[in-house]
Amino acid sequence: MQCKFLKTNGDSTRFRPLRMRATSDTGSAVIRYVRNDSLPTPAQVGLSGVSGRAVRYWDIDASVGITADIAFKYDASDFPFTYNESAMECYHWTGSFWERKTKDSQDLVNDTIRITGVSSFSPFLLTTTEDAPLPVSLTTFTGISTNEGVKLAWETATEQDNLGFEIRRTHDGVTEVIAHYHNTPALRGRGTTLEPTQYAYTDARTEQGKTYRYVLRSFDLDGTIHEYSDKAIEVHVTEALKPTEFALAQNFPNPFNPSTVIQYQLPEPATVKLELYDITGRKVATLVNAWQNAGYYSFNLNGSAYNLASGVYFYRLTAGGFIATKKMVLVK
Repeated sequence: MQCKFLKTNGDSTRFRPLRMRATSDTGSAVIRYVRNDSLPTPAQVGLSGVSGRAVRYWDIDASVGITADIAFKYDASDFPFTYNESAMECYHWTGSFWERKTKDSQDLVNDTIRITGVSSFSPFLLTTTEDAPLPVSLTTFTGISTNEGVKLAWETATEQDNLGFEIRRTHDGVTEVIAHYHNTPALRGRGTTLEPTQYAYTDARTEQGKTYRYVLRSFDLDGTIHEYSDKAIEVHVTEALKPTEFALAQNFPNPFNPSTVIQYQLPEPATVKLELYDITGRKVATLVNAWQNAGYYSFNLNGSAYNLASGVYFYRLTAGGFIATKKMVLVK
């Protein structure tokens, strides 16, 4: 029998050995080792007793009439959580449900599961009955006040399907998102890894003498959000901050509906105008028109409050001799 082993979908560097010995006549087989996101999980199809699964599966396409014995090789990176190795099972996807295959043997030393007499092929998945913790194992989250702002740092022990993080800050009863992995590369996750990973972010928009509460959130590949409220921290700002230059930041989120945040900074006192224009150049609203001291500022724009329709808008900051304009999009 001839076998062809194709590269992993989306990751050409990941392979898992598989021994497939035909016990019937000649034939051929194509074997792929791929991420399991495209298949229903055992829990999604009502399979009880299974709470953990490998992050990839073997997809075997063999000739009709072949019967084979198969030995699946795995390692710890296939199960990025605490798992019960002796409780592992092998399941076969029939097209409508997961069918458990009887283990002929399992080698705990060489990390191998063997099944025999296989005549029906397609995806094969290894599972465990061990409960899995949160996809991101957050070990530490700290913050310290410096003359550059509040420096936040955190470390993960392991990550599974982690797109990235969001930082939420609360002050005087108001909670806002100050950073998100979409627009802050330093907050992008490692996907799936068993290696410890360190992250850092500096919140430069703070005021001396005030206390801020910070909470982390992580986002899975399937959109699930996890909030780590048990590791929330409070930081009292003891250092005075002062920007070194005028700047207008890109609003976030963008596109937005119905609210977005516009941030800007002033290195010196100035008369500030923050104005909003539609795509034709017509001024829609004056958001800020005031004398402001040096510092960091943010304006929460609610499109509903200004009766804004869906479309492209431009916001312009004028402060002293500084002028800057950026584009935003409202999508309802």
